[in-house]
Amino acid sequence: MASSPYLASGDIRPCRFCKQSGDFAMAEADANDKLMGISQEGTRSPPIPDTSETLCAKSGEEFRMFQDGEICLLQLGDTVVADQDLKSDSDGLGVPALTTGTVVQQCGAVALQGGALNEKILVRVRIQSKLPAVA
Repeated sequence: MASSPYLASGDIRPCRFCKQSGDFAMAEADANDKLMGISQEGTRSPPIPDTSETLCAKSGEEFRMFQDGEICLLQLGDTVVADQDLKSDSDGLGVPALTTGTVVQQCGAVALQGGALNEKILVRVRIQSKLPAVA
């Protein structure tokens, strides 16, 4: 179950990686940001036939966030396979963490299943900083 409410410091879409942006405030993550969790799965509107709502919170509103150890949905920004460590792209979408190079990877989840661009897959939130193998 998603944790207690956090305050959105900007517009936040469902199933996106989030980063801390102040006291109990969160924003959608950018590419390889240090991560805090994944935003709630639903939008800010009640489940009625209005399909125009795309946000789970606007700036200044509360939203819930999944944190370390919890299982939730994450929207993908690239193709992933099960058991891959995932980090954020520039839109808070999940992408595979690099496995070679010298840049520390700010991982936020491990894929529990594979998926493709824009799909939502089940992940386990796992916040960690990893140094990939130097090739």
